[in-house]
Amino acid sequence: MLPYYAWVIVDGIIYWEERRGRKLPNHYGLQLYVGKVGKKWEVVEGVSGTRITEGKLKRDAVNTFIDNQRKIRIMFVIKRCNDIIELIGLSPLFTDKPDYEIIPYKGETQCNG
Repeated sequence: MLPYYAWVIVDGIIYWEERRGRKLPNHYGLQLYVGKVGKKWEVVEGVSGTRITEGKLKRDAVNTFIDNQRKIRIMFVIKRCNDIIELIGLSPLFTDKPDYEIIPYKGETQCNG
C-alpha cells in the first residue's frame, strides 16, 4: 500500500490527511489512488488530494470513475483538480512545504472530517 494525501475539512479547518492505497492506472496522466476510508472506498487524485469517486466496495469506486469518463468529460475532473491545487496547493507527496497541517495515517478506521 502506498501513501497518498486527501484534503479534508475538520471543524472548518483544511488539513492533509495521510492515507494508504494502490495506484489506479489511467490514460489521462492523473495520479490516482484507490483506498479505504472507514467503511467506504474512494478514488483520489494524488496531486490535488481531491476525492473523485467513492463507493461501498472498491469496485464501486473504480467503476464510478470509469463510468464518469463516459458521462462527464475527463477534462472536468482535470480542471477541478487544477482548481483545487490553485486554492490549497499541492499534496504533501508533491511538495516539501505543504500549506496545511498533516493528519498522520491512522489505519482503515479513520473518519473523514
